Amino acid sequence: MADFSGSDNIKIEGEAKLVIRKEIGSKCTEDIADVRLLKNWKLKSKFRFTLKNPPVEKQRKYLGGKLAEHNLRIEAARKVFGQFSFSMMSIEQCFRKLRDLNAQNFVDLDFEPGESSVFDQTVDNPLDVVVHWRRPLEFLTVNFQEGLLEPNVFYETIEPNDVRPGVLGDEWFLSSAALLAERPALIERLFITKEINSTGIYKLRLCKNGEWVTVTVDDFFPCYPDGEPVFAKCHGNELWVLLLEKAYAKLHGNYYLLRGGFAHEALLDLTGCPCVSYDIGDEYVQHFVENGQFWELLRYFDDEGYLLSLSTNGEGRWIDNTLPAESEDPADLPRGHAFSVVMVKEAGGN
Repeated sequence: MADFSGSDNIKIEGEAKLVIRKEIGSKCTEDIADVRLLKNWKLKSKFRFTLKNPPVEKQRKYLGGKLAEHNLRIEAARKVFGQFSFSMMSIEQCFRKLRDLNAQNFVDLDFEPGESSVFDQTVDNPLDVVVHWRRPLEFLTVNFQEGLLEPNVFYETIEPNDVRPGVLGDEWFLSSAALLAERPALIERLFITKEINSTGIYKLRLCKNGEWVTVTVDDFFPCYPDGEPVFAKCHGNELWVLLLEKAYAKLHGNYYLLRGGFAHEALLDLTGCPCVSYDIGDEYVQHFVENGQFWELLRYFDDEGYLLSLSTNGEGRWIDNTLPAESEDPADLPRGHAFSVVMVKEAGGN
């Protein structure tokens, strides 16, 4: 939108108003307005941009034969990998089997890179994007001058800043991963495969229902058409966030089932340790808040090295996480978000 309100003695060719709204196609350049300045003119302008995905049919047309080519790749993979259970093999056995098969790219047939792994096929597509499954070298850019190194699972350090959420609404899970990244060893121990490999097969360990299970995934990730990942990504060219989110999605059935949840459940699945959740709105908890014992409990947890997370109302699976906070106070935290608590300190006597 281009807004020329407040201007004097100007004329916009072909327009009667001073506010112009125009849609511009992807990778296109268009003129928004032709402004003529008259005698004694004064020009004021404001611009606002809203990014919006093109219509689904236009996305399909843009991808053209790439979708058909991908489907043929999956069909071929079924013939090659269908008779083997890679999830039951060790990573070394997987590598040997892939070498024996002379396979260039591993495809996980238990969690195929297709729509069924993104959302439940019994409902309409909840996303306004046609997912383009791409491998890391297809969407990552290597630029040593800008610090973008060759893709790898990890670089030298694992940091909370590595975690970048996408449009899925699984911040409850990603914030828990970021909290673990404060102690890199807790993230690293989840990965059986710690280095990138050309065949694209990775194994991770997650704790589900009290039992540690091994999850095998490939390195095809849901992306925008010829673009970057739709869901979580890393800061830079590390892959650990994408792989961890994909393994967690596979464990639950598809990506969309991760939309909305509770941080303490994610922490349990990522650590295997018991987790406790306190509801500040609960009358019992309020009693301890008012007499100061809850603050002392938080300080004790922090001193003992516990992992602490804070969540705001609205993170249930069936609640729209995009809704604003109920209060209009800008100091309030947004609704339906989870945050890592990295330090518990008193400030100013409060």
